[in-house]
Amino acid sequence: MTFVDEARMIDSVADFSDRLNGLDPDDDAFVLHVDDLVEQTSPATLEIAYSAIFRFFEAHPENDCGMPGTLIYMMEDYYPNYIDDLLDSIGRTPSANTVLMVNRILNSDVDSDLRRRLIQCLRDASMNSSGSPLVKEEARRYLERHT
Repeated sequence: MTFVDEARMIDSVADFSDRLNGLDPDDDAFVLHVDDLVEQTSPATLEIAYSAIFRFFEAHPENDCGMPGTLIYMMEDYYPNYIDDLLDSIGRTPSANTVLMVNRILNSDVDSDLRRRLIQCLRDASMNSSGSPLVKEEARRYLERHT
């Protein structure tokens, strides 16, 4: 367990975002660095940091970032608060992590309206003309599973 100095705790989304964007998801130690980052971030900041995380995923659409990993697990603690941001992110740039998150939500008990929105989101991601072929294939695979 890492000792966290509360005086040095990350307490703004901007600082969290800067530090997250300073990490290299191709680094073998990425997962450990993300674990440290999350541990050093105040719960109040984590609760509203999902937009920054989605932007990070968009910048690295094919990278698994430890998938599902700390970032996804942490965000899932705040379900359903991030749903609109998740759908917006996929609309901008589908990523392996965001389509996985949609799949994970669809694996749970969701109401029919949200289910319809999530299925449509996967359809859109699977046909995104500027999207990564790898991510489009993942979206198609999840879509087949849920339709």
